[in-house]
Amino acid sequence: DDVLDELQWIKGAMKELLQHSRTQSVTITSQSKAISHMQNTIDLLSTKITALEEQTTRISKETFTRFSDVDKRQKYHELMLKNQKWKYSISHPRTNYWDSIRHSDERRHCAECFLEHIQKEITKMRHGEGNGDVSLKNIGQSLPYNRAFYLHWEEFAKALTDHRYMLDCLHPSDETVFQLYDVDLPKSVLEILATALRCTHFKSFNLMNNNFGRNGIAFALDYMEHNEILEEFSLTQNAIHKREDVERLCQIVQVHPSINQIKLHGCVAGQINGYEMLCSIIRAGGAKLKYLSFCSNGVSTNGTQGCTFLSDFVASNPALETLLLEGNQFEDRDATVIAKALKRNTNLRFLTLQNNLLTRTGWVTLHRAKYDSSSLAAAAACNHTCEIEYDDRSNGLSQIDSTEYNPKAARAKKIYHVLSRRHRMGRGVEDRDVNGNLRYLEGVPLEFLPDMLIAIQRYSVYHLLDGGAIGTPDRDELDVDAVSIVYEIMRKWDKALTAYESLSCYHAKVK
Repeated sequence: DDVLDELQWIKGAMKELLQHSRTQSVTITSQSKAISHMQNTIDLLSTKITALEEQTTRISKETFTRFSDVDKRQKYHELMLKNQKWKYSISHPRTNYWDSIRHSDERRHCAECFLEHIQKEITKMRHGEGNGDVSLKNIGQSLPYNRAFYLHWEEFAKALTDHRYMLDCLHPSDETVFQLYDVDLPKSVLEILATALRCTHFKSFNLMNNNFGRNGIAFALDYMEHNEILEEFSLTQNAIHKREDVERLCQIVQVHPSINQIKLHGCVAGQINGYEMLCSIIRAGGAKLKYLSFCSNGVSTNGTQGCTFLSDFVASNPALETLLLEGNQFEDRDATVIAKALKRNTNLRFLTLQNNLLTRTGWVTLHRAKYDSSSLAAAAACNHTCEIEYDDRSNGLSQIDSTEYNPKAARAKKIYHVLSRRHRMGRGVEDRDVNGNLRYLEGVPLEFLPDMLIAIQRYSVYHLLDGGAIGTPDRDELDVDAVSIVYEIMRKWDKALTAYESLSCYHAKVK
């Protein structure tokens, strides 16, 4: 009995322990759910706090920008109020001055026109007129420097320093241009211009034929290096003699955040190798260059394989849209590798190679990269985006590809042109196979059929040359009617199409 009582007690104690364990388990589960709920709440609050912090940062930046814009506009308006009574106070040299330095009438007239021009440009900046551009272009011949110009250049530099307030008020998307054409810039003028331009940032900086030597090159490169918004840079007809200057130019271009247009027309001089400099600029610009002018720089590949680096760059399909290379020494072998590269490029829109050493053979090679009429497949595989500027030695080459920038339309037009020519020429028995089909359709895959039909449909609706709508590609007066072309195409592929339709129906039933 004692043992039974002991067992009964143990049994009861175990029931109590089990009940207590269940109660504790329920409590722990409740607490876990509560903790999980609290964690979710904390995560949600943390997300909201992060969003509020980001919003606060954005509002702070916007507020700072607005206050900064207000401050800039306030400074600009204060400057305009200050300049309301401003007048140009520097007098122009008198006639006896020009006589004393024995200037010819033509040269004196040129100098006087320049002084009037610089006065107008200074007045425009002082009064906040125009769109922000600053331009000094000498009319006619290049203007040598004269000591009588210095006071005017000083006034120009002062106005240019204050001009930054107007530029600061413009919208970031507005284009701003600074250009000095055909005006000599000695070291003394370069120094005051460098100081004035230190905080006056334009998007386009163009210098042409300024006869300023290496001091001017350093001046231009300094401006490029310290102007982060600069997009276009030109040193046209300003000679670069030193390799160190070329290396510095390339280093700046490589790391510059905005530059995408470079114009170096007629810049190669001294011991500089034109082709090596061109390759260096291309390497530095890489994928960001959209416009490159390297005309009249004596570029010659001097090799049996042609300009392989340039052609490899074009074939890599970079962002470059305009490449100007006229007036150099490219030969037919260079045209061959460039033509091959063009077939793999869809971004380049404009290429110039006039006044090089190309013969008609080279021009024909380039032209075939744009329009190869040897077969439908060849015409379709051509470059349909780039317009090539031809010279007199290319006389007689068809300009079928010279349409508005529309690659699909250009491709369709070439296909239609080939179909029309082959159809018109293939009317004899010898031009047909044993089944009566035109031989030029041999080897054309069925997958190419939609492209041909689209080309026919699109270009058969255009009028002939004498009645073409403005802005649309014209049909040639020798092109045949579209109906006859479609007839021959459908005759060629009628059995294949029937088999294709049967196979399509079979797959539909299976599904």
